[in-house]
Amino acid sequence: MAAPHDFSHQRVTHRSAYTTPEISDEFALVPSEERLDLTREYFYLHNPSFFEEMTESSGWITMTPRVIVVHYTAKPTLKETIDYFQPNRIASDRAQVAANGDLNVGIQFVVDTDGRIYRSYPENAVSRHVIGLNHLSIGIENVGDSDLDMGEDGLTWQQLEANVSLIRYLIGKYPTIDFVIAHSEYRDLEDPGHPGHDLFFEQFPAYRTEKVDPGPRFMRELRKRLKTRGSH
Repeated sequence: MAAPHDFSHQRVTHRSAYTTPEISDEFALVPSEERLDLTREYFYLHNPSFFEEMTESSGWITMTPRVIVVHYTAKPTLKETIDYFQPNRIASDRAQVAANGDLNVGIQFVVDTDGRIYRSYPENAVSRHVIGLNHLSIGIENVGDSDLDMGEDGLTWQQLEANVSLIRYLIGKYPTIDFVIAHSEYRDLEDPGHPGHDLFFEQFPAYRTEKVDPGPRFMRELRKRLKTRGSH
């Protein structure tokens, strides 16, 4: 019999007094009735239970955050990233994603290569950034398309330090956050042995995408600095 997987490296184990990092609202999305309607439609399809109970505030659907998900953008510049997130509707070239709802992908935070942090969605508003966890996760997108220090468009040490500051702030502010995961690890929560297994919900079993971001080195260095147990 295979040994059970150890997911302890994903659990938040250290909380302390926090300071709020500098976060720019320069590119913050403005709520719109179209985006709100598309968000409702998305959850009606993919998480009916959340749809039935969801609450709205100031033009956004809100949540209680339980998970932080770390991504990279697969786009080399901040401008390309912001331009991609601005439309309400998903681009037609994302065939599998577009087939599962018209709502554009979105994120709560974007971190540029120089470490500057930008807000896109309110931090307690749901967005579409990770299958099965959108109803309770805060996402952080890092501009780049490969692991830490890997080539011209690899993630940077400035981004790493910004992620540390941002995540410390979030887990200090929201005691409900129990897990920090890589986008590449989102399917771990489907494992019945994962302590966050009950958090994952996706109505369609075939709707999954394979992810590699943000990379093992970035996550290893991030967890080392956050003082979570283990490494990955």
